[in-house]
Amino acid sequence: MKILVFDLIGKAAHFRKFYTNSSSLSYYFPPKTTLAGLVAGILGFERDSYYEIFDEPAKIGVKIATPLRKKINTVSYLMIKKSESKNLSAFRGLKDRTLVPIEFVYPKNAENIIYRIYFSHEDNDLFQKLKIRLKNEKFVYPPYMGITELPAKIIFLGEFQAEKIYEEELEVSTVLKNNYFEKILELNNIQRDRIPESFKKGREIKKVSDYIFSPESIKIKIIRSKDSVFFNLKDLNEIITFL
Repeated sequence: MKILVFDLIGKAAHFRKFYTNSSSLSYYFPPKTTLAGLVAGILGFERDSYYEIFDEPAKIGVKIATPLRKKINTVSYLMIKKSESKNLSAFRGLKDRTLVPIEFVYPKNAENIIYRIYFSHEDNDLFQKLKIRLKNEKFVYPPYMGITELPAKIIFLGEFQAEKIYEEELEVSTVLKNNYFEKILELNNIQRDRIPESFKKGREIKKVSDYIFSPESIKIKIIRSKDSVFFNLKDLNEIITFL
């Protein structure tokens, strides 16, 4: 399997948990739905037009490449009506402000957050178009870390050959599904979360799965389950799986 690998880099991130309401809590890493939106934006797909294209046909993996922490900040939102859009005073926050607590993800001991993204697709034409845009840094819509207020940078690492790996005991670099292992061999700094995997039309959640990961950017040592699929990227010295 051929895989495109690139790093998503930013100062902070927010990937809203689907089950939060008044307080916007964040996942530690971008879900597959978010990464599908990122790739769709790079290629120029319109909002809500790409869910089926990046569901089963797409294989997307993510590695937390820097240790992470979280912090809740209070953000002040402005209520601006269309009739006031030409009035600059409406943008100064003099009235109708709403204070909302939002959980942000920050790098723990580094200047930037880095997520390493692994992408493959059944449609070779789409795969090649993405490769060209990543290589030339020509994005239709700019990348960001979950919300548009948090811009991101992308560094393309290249196209790599991934080979299936069949060993029972593995050290995995990426976030992995909860049913992909029989046993975790080292439990230090391992967390679990419930995360959307795909959308239906209308942005309705189609599938939700449990995932495990290390916010400390530590490889996860496991005994794999029988039906799980893992790949070896020898050039990067990484064993990965997809969301």
